[in-house]
Amino acid sequence: MEKCKIFFSAIILIVLLPVLITIFMQPEGTFLPGGQNGEIQEEELLCQLVMQQISLDSEPEAIKAQTVIARTMVLSGQERKEDIKENGELKRHLGEEKYAYEINRVLDYIEETKGAVLTVGKGEYIDAAYHAVSAGTTRNAKEIYEKESLDYLTAVSSKGDLLSPDYLRVYWFEKKDFANKLANLTADEPTGITEENVMQQLQVVTYDSARYVTEIQVGTKRMTGEEFRKSLNLASACFAVSECDGKIRIVTKGLGHGFGLSQYGANTLAAEGMGWREILKYYYPQVNISEETGSY
Repeated sequence: MEKCKIFFSAIILIVLLPVLITIFMQPEGTFLPGGQNGEIQEEELLCQLVMQQISLDSEPEAIKAQTVIARTMVLSGQERKEDIKENGELKRHLGEEKYAYEINRVLDYIEETKGAVLTVGKGEYIDAAYHAVSAGTTRNAKEIYEKESLDYLTAVSSKGDLLSPDYLRVYWFEKKDFANKLANLTADEPTGITEENVMQQLQVVTYDSARYVTEIQVGTKRMTGEEFRKSLNLASACFAVSECDGKIRIVTKGLGHGFGLSQYGANTLAAEGMGWREILKYYYPQVNISEETGSY
């Protein structure tokens, strides 16, 4: 009988030995991705999203604020039956060791903000808009979009952004090249834009209160400031076009669309001692920070 016990104990040990080795050889604190079915865990997906959205060299409280934004996006997407996919390139780009280290850092921020999401009304998730750098003031969505559901994206001062290296950018174009670019924008509506008349064919129609271009006339075609800036790969729709020394000069302020949280501004506030909850309430003053029980 004793021999049988020894025999079965040996068998069990042989079967479990690889598992035991795997457990005890893991460095302390290392994040182990993947659930029992081999799929990536939701927490790691959220980590990846945060790592893609903000530099981890930012202030911790700013990263925590971004983590709440990312969580809101994930849960809002799941509510709409949209799944966030794993970013395999991120792991390959960073390498296994660096990836594990960064994942562990973000996991701490996830734990410290556990369950926190941005909501309005009866708990509806907001469209948690954010951008890199504002033009000194974030934008008011109500001025541009008729959707009342976006009223919470209000304008707030973000003067810290003026110190960002990305606050001001200058683009130079040869007049002929610029005329060709505008002609391509209006290919469906030939307008006769030439090197000689290019400045006469371009006119800003309206701005919002933050001085972002909301509408611009290119020949006979009218488009939004965002459409124009994306077509020319400009940093933002807060721009001014002029002719200088025989060339076309475009000066932009800010980086991104300008709605919601400014990451540079959030980082400045965090460096001044503001916590993640205060940062979120500053940039989304009409929004609630709700706690999702049972959420990561």
